[in-house]
Amino acid sequence: MKTKLFNTRKITGMAILSALSIVLLYIPGLRFPIIPLTPFLEYDACDIPIMFTTFAYGPISGLIVTFIVSVVQGVTVSSQSGFYGILMHILATGSFSLSAGFLFAFLKKKKLNQIASLAISTLVGSICWLVIMIFANMAITPLFMKVPFNELMQLMLPAIIPFNLIKASANGVIGAILYIPLHKSVSKYLDKQVVTDEDLAAASQVYDSTQNGQINNSQSFENEQILSNDSVSMKNDNISNSNQDNTQNTQN
Repeated sequence: MKTKLFNTRKITGMAILSALSIVLLYIPGLRFPIIPLTPFLEYDACDIPIMFTTFAYGPISGLIVTFIVSVVQGVTVSSQSGFYGILMHILATGSFSLSAGFLFAFLKKKKLNQIASLAISTLVGSICWLVIMIFANMAITPLFMKVPFNELMQLMLPAIIPFNLIKASANGVIGAILYIPLHKSVSKYLDKQVVTDEDLAAASQVYDSTQNGQINNSQSFENEQILSNDSVSMKNDNISNSNQDNTQNTQN
């Protein structure tokens, strides 16, 4: 059965995965610097549920969860980076969600092997993440962080590029691995009807029988009313005839 772009079950799943992403930010040991040269660039696992969302629910769902998690992270755990951190997170993870998500959906339609589809999509998504973040750092970081462009470019090759490549590929691979055993359960959950056709047919029969019962009861009540009225009329006629007979006897 073809599912809608968004339904109650999908929205519920996206909400749960968004909450899980935020919880992962608070688990000790899951946030740590990767490159010693730039300790302020920290790896975190919050993107793993987002990658899973992308593969399980599609690129738009992944982008929405990315936006939610980025905003929450930007006003809580990473509040010191403010709007800059929110924007960079959306650009990085959002680029992965859109590129990997649309490619994975395309490869699934082409009936390509699932593992191959996930591997290709993760690779392409990681590359898109890396390219977007190179240009985003060149254009945005000097404006928000007041870092001279020359100093930024000196960090590009030894720190910024490997950091983004490692983070994107690591979270993407973990998200893809989780998708393999869980995707059937997700598909069944999304496709399962809350009310089946059999339930609807049974409900329709109950409704029809109830309506017929009400109609029969109404007809019986009307018949009883008619009989009651006829009985009253007959009694009145008998009383009238009796009065007439008494009158005649009196006159006689």
